[in-house]
Amino acid sequence: LYVSDHPLKGLEGLLASESDIAISELKQSDDGEWVWLAGLVTKIVSKPTKKGDTMHFVTLEDLEAGVEVIVFPKVAQSSAEILKEDSLLRIKGRVDNREDQVKLVAQDIQAIDPALGAKENILLIELRELEDAVTLEHLVRILGENSGESKVLVDVKNGGPEKRYYLGDNHHVNLNNGVVGELLEVIPDGSVRVMPVRM
Repeated sequence: LYVSDHPLKGLEGLLASESDIAISELKQSDDGEWVWLAGLVTKIVSKPTKKGDTMHFVTLEDLEAGVEVIVFPKVAQSSAEILKEDSLLRIKGRVDNREDQVKLVAQDIQAIDPALGAKENILLIELRELEDAVTLEHLVRILGENSGESKVLVDVKNGGPEKRYYLGDNHHVNLNNGVVGELLEVIPDGSVRVMPVRM
């Protein structure tokens, strides 16, 4: 329970670019599947193994859900400097979906720097048709209030051939300050997403 805004609010775009799926979608994954998840470490419980090594049970949260991540001693040792409460991390792991509560068994843990990567992603906005004037006005306002260095791509699908537009430099955005969430309030769900730049 957060008294103020969620500490991850404004980092929606960054989390999306650093993970394969949202934590809330993990239950849909197959048992044994490998995925990257991104989020905030909110709790770490450490326990000794029979050999005397230390393993961790880590709670990783994004803006919508949380998951328990099991970190065995080898990974725990290699990530000791970054695996701390309140750390922003991306974790690659094997999905354990055999019981009622899905878990992740960590294989690799990396730190996320919110200040990095703004230029490496594109904001994709998909419109089923040329929206009404009010919606377009809100869209332009939101982009203007979140100016940055990431390009914006607009796809228009109105029953005919798809039309694609790259917006000009004056409409580039900062993906780390909540622009995705703001756009989703005025554009139908699922029509705004962050894509990595394909080199």
